[in-house]
Amino acid sequence: MSRRHSPASNRTAKPAHLIRNKQSFEDQLRRISDEKEDNSLIIPLSLLVIASYLNRLRFKDIINERLRWDPTQWKYSPGVPAQIMVLSVFVPSRKKVALSRIHESFAEIDLTYLVGESIDPEDLNDDLFGQLLDRIHEYGCSTLYRSISLTVRTTFDLPPNYFLHSDTTSHVLTGEYESSLSQEIPTVIKPAYGVSKEKRADLKQIMSGSVTDGDGLVLFCHIPDGNIADCEYNNLMFSALQSVYGDEFGDYTYIADCKVLTEKNLKLIYKGRNPVKIISCLPDNFGGNLTHSVCSHQSLLKK
Repeated sequence: MSRRHSPASNRTAKPAHLIRNKQSFEDQLRRISDEKEDNSLIIPLSLLVIASYLNRLRFKDIINERLRWDPTQWKYSPGVPAQIMVLSVFVPSRKKVALSRIHESFAEIDLTYLVGESIDPEDLNDDLFGQLLDRIHEYGCSTLYRSISLTVRTTFDLPPNYFLHSDTTSHVLTGEYESSLSQEIPTVIKPAYGVSKEKRADLKQIMSGSVTDGDGLVLFCHIPDGNIADCEYNNLMFSALQSVYGDEFGDYTYIADCKVLTEKNLKLIYKGRNPVKIISCLPDNFGGNLTHSVCSHQSLLKK
């Protein structure tokens, strides 16, 4: 018995924006194939996809509008190296790419179709990216990330998300670092020995932490000293988020590892009228302590 196909008019039509996005992407691929004379320069599909999303977000414009820069002093606007730095993460490679070697990763890739203008890969040196990072630090990393996250949410019409994921990681450092400057300027990060997640207790490190929503959009990021404990970092995050959200902070659910469950943190959480909800895992010794407390309490009741 043959299967009857429903008429085309009765089939569910694809949303118009999906059709436009598909056509735009296919047009881009077709144009690249038709226009490129040197087929030795191959653009990985992953880079085209990421560049397409960055362009929809007006990523370069966001960077150029917020960072301080002088068009007469910059060969490329800061949005160009910023977009290239994001794209470098997705260059097919089996190892991390250092900023000083990004030009090698893009040596055989036509950047015109990724950043919208002709770029000489040899110009992608560490001075260019160092200057960009200085201006991002000057503007404020957390402020910039929140701005981009808000743009993502509005561009793709994402609904509000009330889950907050918090975590930290360590980054080991090699070489020697002068400690006098960090003592004179409190805001300077202090490399220090700490619990290394890379199992390199012999090296100093710095920490990085972030809070994202349930969609993975960065809401807050911070680079603390290398010896800060996770419990102290969570306490810092609670204070920062409470100051940002106010009473609305209680509408959110904060997700973190077991280091969040300290007396100091719990007192900070529950001091307001509308405390934030917490999802975490219990520490290894929590069960034993709880059992001992219950047994002791039962013994007192029997007496």
